Amino acid sequence: MAAAKERKQYVCSACGSTQLRWAGKCPECGEWNTLTEVVVRAPEKAGLSWRLRRV
Repeated sequence: MAAAKERKQYVCSACGSTQLRWAGKCPECGEWNTLTEVVVRAPEKAGLSWRLRRV
């Protein structure tokens, strides 16, 4: 079975909002230098890889 795909998100340590890109200033609360990188593992979809192989 295929491995789950990992992607990065950035979480504000002041307000907890999540962003897809890093920025110096959190767009939600306006605090500077509070976004920290977190690696998120996307869940696997059951049977999707099997169906893709058969096509």
